[in-house]
Amino acid sequence: MVESEDIEIGRSYCLRPNPHQPISSCRYPPFPTGEPAAESFDEIVASAESEIRRKLFNQPWEKHAPQVTLGWLLVEALSSRSEVGYDEIRYSSSFLGSDKDLSDLETAGVISIQLNHNKQKVIRPERPIFCKAFQIIANDSHLAASVSRFRSELFFKDRQQKILSTQGELAKLATIRVEVPFPWYKFALLSYWFSFNSCYVVAPQPIRARITYLLSKLNTLQTELQQAEAKIKEANSILLTPYSGLS
Repeated sequence: MVESEDIEIGRSYCLRPNPHQPISSCRYPPFPTGEPAAESFDEIVASAESEIRRKLFNQPWEKHAPQVTLGWLLVEALSSRSEVGYDEIRYSSSFLGSDKDLSDLETAGVISIQLNHNKQKVIRPERPIFCKAFQIIANDSHLAASVSRFRSELFFKDRQQKILSTQGELAKLATIRVEVPFPWYKFALLSYWFSFNSCYVVAPQPIRARITYLLSKLNTLQTELQQAEAKIKEANSILLTPYSGLS
């Protein structure tokens, strides 16, 4: 009788005459339950998929935003690769969390973080079978749209806050003025025609530089706000279509 340990799920091998035969085409010998290997493999994949969905997305998203956004980043990355660089995920613009969130997912048994000289180097699925499960989850168009909308809504609110903060700082800077003497030659020319004060009021140079920077930043924030709004509309259009399973 063949024990389940005789099958290396992650590499798609089973006990058979040809060790390079993929498990999807290997139907015999049967598992102890009597089921063909391919059917049992599908059940194992389904179980792994259910486990990943439960650990990544089966909680209130508003209270676990870093975990949800991080979870989808990992699904996208590990659905097409066997490993992904730690820094690629950690410093992604879509990542809202910290090193602790990645560590928590390792503790939960979703990923495995490999070290190199005591520094996090690469991220791999905790179990080889998770590679296939990640592929299935990544093809769920409604889940992808839900995460995209959730992530875009968070990004939209963040950019709104930053725009208001930037506008507030600009309003304060606009009130900062100092008196600067006219150059003598300009003052002589102007005083010939008018009864003129020898000074004029202007923002100090560091303040003017800051205002220029903030105006440029405000323009960038506004563009990002519009892009986030467009992504929300796109996600809504997908979610409004009937759900017909995985794409």
